[in-house]
Amino acid sequence: MTSEEKLRAFLKAQQFREAAQWVTSWTNKQLAQFQCANPQYHNLLQEPAFDEFWHNRLTTLRLGKHPSFHFQSQPGLKDADLVTGYLLYILAVKKGDKELESRADFVNNVSMHLVRQRLHSVFIQLDQANQAEVEKFAAHLYNLEAFARLHGSPGYLLLTNGYMQLGFRYKQLMAMEQVAASYQTAWKYLHLAQLAEEGSEASINNAYFGQGLGLSNPYQLNSLAEMKALCTNVAGDLLPLTTQRIEENNARLAYQHNSEFGHHEETEISVRLR
Repeated sequence: MTSEEKLRAFLKAQQFREAAQWVTSWTNKQLAQFQCANPQYHNLLQEPAFDEFWHNRLTTLRLGKHPSFHFQSQPGLKDADLVTGYLLYILAVKKGDKELESRADFVNNVSMHLVRQRLHSVFIQLDQANQAEVEKFAAHLYNLEAFARLHGSPGYLLLTNGYMQLGFRYKQLMAMEQVAASYQTAWKYLHLAQLAEEGSEASINNAYFGQGLGLSNPYQLNSLAEMKALCTNVAGDLLPLTTQRIEENNARLAYQHNSEFGHHEETEISVRLR
């Protein structure tokens, strides 16, 4: 019986303590490959018996170029999802395997690194996108709002960048009404990032590998004030002061709503295979 078969046997028998002890000696690559090949066991690997294992694995993950960096437990996300999402992202990048990346859908809705990788791939192709493709991308961004809430400032900044990219492409297509709407929505998420910044320390650390907000944008701006200044310069007359204030108020209302209803609640992940 292989090591993977042994783990599957433990999980099927609901022997979770034994399973947690069994995977302690596994490498990160083994974990990622097992999760990708066996998404049906994802929820079982999040049983309480695995909590210590996942926490230890999270805090001992290291980056080759930044050995002093360490991940932190993030409010609203399980350590298991943070570890699995990051390991699958690394495995997909190293293999250049798009199929592997798509098979990891069961963590895509919480993994900052996988979602950012996918959006980056879209940004590269956006300059050649037609109107229908751009609108499809706009719908995808809209559906990422719940994801953004989970990650606080980094999530909102990812959407900010997405809507700015959307505005650039709409401008090339001479769709000025959509350009204005894109910049306005970008401003809303940029203000949400500012409102959430104080409570997003762990998320900022994890998303940008302890190197600060400069990794959140193509211009390496290290503060939200700088990002707002750039946004207003780019948008110009399409983002007047009155519109900024309206979007900031919308952001405040959304932030208050999220706080009142606990935007850091645990998220149930549905297993989906393509």
